[in-house]
Amino acid sequence: MKYFITFGCLFLLVTLHTSGQSRWSIAPSYGYNFGYEQFNHQRYNEEIFQFSENSYGSSVGVTAHYAFNPQWNLSVGLLYVHLASNKQYHYSQIYQTFNLKGTHNYAQLPVLINYRFSQKRLAPYVSAGALFSNRPTTANSVGINTSVQAGIGIDYQFSPKLSLLIQPIGSYLLTRPKDDATSKYDPYHSYIVSLQTQLLWRF
Repeated sequence: MKYFITFGCLFLLVTLHTSGQSRWSIAPSYGYNFGYEQFNHQRYNEEIFQFSENSYGSSVGVTAHYAFNPQWNLSVGLLYVHLASNKQYHYSQIYQTFNLKGTHNYAQLPVLINYRFSQKRLAPYVSAGALFSNRPTTANSVGINTSVQAGIGIDYQFSPKLSLLIQPIGSYLLTRPKDDATSKYDPYHSYIVSLQTQLLWRF
């Protein structure tokens, strides 16, 4: 997590240092998240168990935006995520299902290209890019995970300096657990759907 915090702090320092250019904006961010992970664990081509996990909770942080023009901008965020989870292991060979509860605490670093459809006070707003996190998954608990991320929402400008962004956004995990000669995770799916809000202040 220290790498995320270090990078985020450096990015924000650069943002503040160049704030006089008026292309920059900074936003406190809050999101409510729902996550899902599912896979079948196989060993020597025999199914050992089926796994599924539902998780839900909040994310808070800060996002910096750099505007190329009034419609296009690049954003980089640093978010802290806390999720409560419900895990289910189903062993088909013995007809048993086990349920476990837990929590996830991790950092996210979303890097997005954003497009505002018009310069009106209220306008549609779309985003696409990558999401990096140190979120531990059940099948792959070590390292940085990479997801593809996209969303569509609305941007409402209170004034030339202040606007509110509300955006449902989804991410799909690209980092798959590693198979080996004896074990496979197939099929494997993991995604997060989030309702994100940002209050943007332009310098």
